Amino acid sequence: MQTIRPYVYLLGGAVTLALSGCHTAAPQPTPLPAPEPQAAPATPTQQNLSADALFAFGNARLKSADNAELDALADKLKAASQIDSVQVLGYTDRIGSEQANQKLSAQRAEAVRDYLVAHGVPAGVIRTEGRGAADPVAACPDQRGGKLIACLAPNRRVVINTTVSDAGSAAPAAIAPGKRSVTRTVWIGPHTVPCDANNSGRCYRVRESEDGPWSNWHGRIQDFDYVEGYDYELVVKAYRSDVKLEDQSKDPASRYVFSGDSGPFVVWVLDHVVSKRLHLGR
Repeated sequence: MQTIRPYVYLLGGAVTLALSGCHTAAPQPTPLPAPEPQAAPATPTQQNLSADALFAFGNARLKSADNAELDALADKLKAASQIDSVQVLGYTDRIGSEQANQKLSAQRAEAVRDYLVAHGVPAGVIRTEGRGAADPVAACPDQRGGKLIACLAPNRRVVINTTVSDAGSAAPAAIAPGKRSVTRTVWIGPHTVPCDANNSGRCYRVRESEDGPWSNWHGRIQDFDYVEGYDYELVVKAYRSDVKLEDQSKDPASRYVFSGDSGPFVVWVLDHVVSKRLHLGR
């Protein structure tokens, strides 16, 4: 007697209905690979700071070496997976000459930039511009003297436009069971920021192909000295590690990549640099 085996697919699985003869399980379809995580859209924000709180009247030197608002902004930027841009705009009031106000506004924007860089924000992402007395928010047409200065205070400001995005986390190198290491090619690019409390770790931007999307990668690469502002093509060897290696006094090769506090942990060691070139795009 001939055996007929029609197949019924339910929720992606194959089920065999044997009308006669012995039952044989149907081969299961190969599952589709999990989709790659998509980067969250870039998030633009604007922060308006009072120039009177930052600077003395007519001065471009910050009043204090410590500023809570700028510290909070620097921490927020350093915590972002990817800093797309930081624009610092300086504004003055209309008192004084146009030339003097233009120069003062530019110097104040540069002072804020220098503060952010000194607190760990990559210099390459920050652009400054002095706009003098442009775009006033207060007119004060009938005021004079000290009252005019007080009335025009809202015009003396520093506006900081930032755009950051969550580029996701680059996955550690896949090492097959039974293998100790794997060799791979990766592309490293700007921008790096301190990742550890003692500033010893770095967050790199990494991509798996030369034209692929950038991802954020938290870790270090042994024997690799990164110079900010360049793209690198590297060949690295990835070694499996069952623990997160942090104590360099006990393990001088404690440079790792990890996907979470519980692993997996992979030690990346530079094999050789294939190419190095100036970073020209995002």
